[in-house]
Amino acid sequence: MKRLVTALIFLSVMSLTVQPTLCDLVDQARLFPVFEQNNTDTNRAGFMDENGKLAVDFRFYSVDEFSEGLASVSITRDGKEGYIDGQGKLVIKPQFDVAHAFQQGLAAVSIDDRWGFIDKTGTLVIKPQFDLVTRFSEGFSAVLINNRWGYVDRTGKLQIEAKFDRANEFSEGLACVVLNGKAGYITPDGKWSLKPRFEPMKSIGEQQMIASFREGLSAYKVSDRYGFINTKGEAVIPTQFELVSRFCEGLAAVTLGGARGFINHSGVITIAPRFEAVHDFNEGLAAVKVGEQWGYIDHQGAVAVSPKFDMVRDFRGGLARVWEGDYHGYINKNGKWIWRGRWRQ
Repeated sequence: MKRLVTALIFLSVMSLTVQPTLCDLVDQARLFPVFEQNNTDTNRAGFMDENGKLAVDFRFYSVDEFSEGLASVSITRDGKEGYIDGQGKLVIKPQFDVAHAFQQGLAAVSIDDRWGFIDKTGTLVIKPQFDLVTRFSEGFSAVLINNRWGYVDRTGKLQIEAKFDRANEFSEGLACVVLNGKAGYITPDGKWSLKPRFEPMKSIGEQQMIASFREGLSAYKVSDRYGFINTKGEAVIPTQFELVSRFCEGLAAVTLGGARGFINHSGVITIAPRFEAVHDFNEGLAAVKVGEQWGYIDHQGAVAVSPKFDMVRDFRGGLARVWEGDYHGYINKNGKWIWRGRWRQ
């Protein structure tokens, strides 16, 4: 439970980030987390390979996905967290309250409710001192200091003053920040590229998820409607949608009339809004919810995997993790189970 709660807090200030968008996340998977249900405090998590063969046996209580060759794990319930390599060897001993995925060679870790960063040897290169942090992106991490956000470099030096109400990761050379109730975009030297004149999003999580440039466009908001601007601050897709996501693989999810569909860079609806919920496209497919069940569609909106799952995650490394009734596991892009196990009795 500790990992779940802290991960949700962490993701609320990262672009991971709710169901994490994989457009910009971790390296291609070759090992996948698998779990063995037993309703006890004993170890139950391991890893399989892309063919569904167990590669790291069930000797951990919880595991995270591999990123940059390492995965965070805990051995016992509520135990400290460390990291293993692709052979399942503990290379960084469990010593952190929370340990997140490596990004650009550094991983955020928490000790006594303070956040810092380690390198792949486990050395604390930025000592735990911040209230919250984002992962490193384009050489910077946004950090929360006394309720104000700023940016540190890979040595932990504060490069951009902690003065913002909110601060996003850098993406495509710009970072969205909120100052005195207005959102704008700064460059890595802390100067304004687009001065603060936009409405902030409804929450920090929404700000992080959609108010960052992706494929040259970023969401913006006027009252309760959303559209997209370019890097010059020009409105290229008017504020006409009830909600939007970031662009991924040339398409962005939008909500119209309470239903979800997709638009292209011109704002043209390419997949009509007809779903209860959707994920971003990843590896050519997007998860969609029809009624109470989840499946997957392709870029043309055609059904690739029929809706029959209770919960799903995005495809990564050719596989997607899904839940169906008392079972969970991984399917391929044809909807065939590669690994299936009982997750509840």
